[in-house]
Amino acid sequence: YFYYWYDLPDGPHSGALTDHPVDYSASYRDVDWMRKQLVDMDTAGIDAALAVYWGAEEPSSDVGLENMVKAATALRSEGRTAPRIGLFLDTGLIGRWPESDRDLRDDDNRERVYQLVKKFYTTVPRDQWLLIEGRPVLWLWGSWLHIRFDQGFFDYVSHRFQEEFQ
Repeated sequence: YFYYWYDLPDGPHSGALTDHPVDYSASYRDVDWMRKQLVDMDTAGIDAALAVYWGAEEPSSDVGLENMVKAATALRSEGRTAPRIGLFLDTGLIGRWPESDRDLRDDDNRERVYQLVKKFYTTVPRDQWLLIEGRPVLWLWGSWLHIRFDQGFFDYVSHRFQEEFQ
């Protein structure tokens, strides 16, 4: 998992979290910082970065993802390798409070998830996608116990993705 949301020392996620990068000037806004993270991953033998993504819900998501792509593109243009980028989506941002409303069987919530997937994979160039058996990775995580889903949710997202990206 690659949590790239840091904007130290005073930006988002600076005070509430107790674990920080060693470099206390780390920032998702800095392409050089992203580059260092990708180089460190590659040096450690890590070939995939599951980039945590919330879209517009989190200020760092889009800017940070764009900077990660810039860093990976620069590394590849230099003949170096960079980890492939896959989507790590926190489904807790879907729906409304209370937790019982977090239902991925709901058409509006399915579409909301799909729009996040689309934005992510539109931002990341195809040659940087993390693939398993030729298919892009969507890693879902939920911090709430009451997220409901069914096979129809996965079918919906997969079908929409194939329509637009294949």
